[in-house]
Amino acid sequence: MANLIVQPDAAYLMTDSGLFTPGGTILALMPKVLAVRSQSLAIATTGSLQAIVLSSLVRSIPDWEACDQEAFVRALPGVVRGFYADQGLDPDQRPSEVFIALYSRRHGRPMGLSFMTGFPTPLPNVQPWTLRPCLQALNPDVDLRAVYGREVRLRNPSFVPLRDALPLVEAQRGVRTGWGIMPDGVGAVAGEITLTTVSAAGIECAALHTYGDIEGELVAA
Repeated sequence: MANLIVQPDAAYLMTDSGLFTPGGTILALMPKVLAVRSQSLAIATTGSLQAIVLSSLVRSIPDWEACDQEAFVRALPGVVRGFYADQGLDPDQRPSEVFIALYSRRHGRPMGLSFMTGFPTPLPNVQPWTLRPCLQALNPDVDLRAVYGREVRLRNPSFVPLRDALPLVEAQRGVRTGWGIMPDGVGAVAGEITLTTVSAAGIECAALHTYGDIEGELVAA
């Protein structure tokens, strides 16, 4: 699970901690977000790319802590692509999506970006390895009206993720279809749910909830 929501004063990432086998078994429970405080941004990964791997890739960017923020962001797809090539990974068969929440130093406001490595099924008007603006993304997607029983605008400051996000997470935990690289009938939201907030004040992480999932088992019903 990885959600990205950009509001006027902050960009938010919501992630679980489950890493899964192709069959849907929990392989490990570990963070999916990499906070790069020197660049005023946080990065969430889904699919085959793990945050612990991304951490080492980020350090391969020249002068990664002090370089221009925009140059750092532009370099991210390239270092991930290089990793895929070096490891002999097929980006279409081992796809990942990367979400970036940042506070733009140039524009003085929160922003969101994303890119994908490849697609089991091609998506219209989306090119792999290409950064694109992303103001809101729910992965997996759910019907917000069905979740909250009313119209909810996640990008409106009236939606306070720390207070309001748990029903959304519960609905996403209940999703059992549409994973692409895993079979239908299994869940893919597990472990600790973390909210990462990126704003002018910096980067903050908070635990929203922790599910009692166990490595080596499927997500509980």
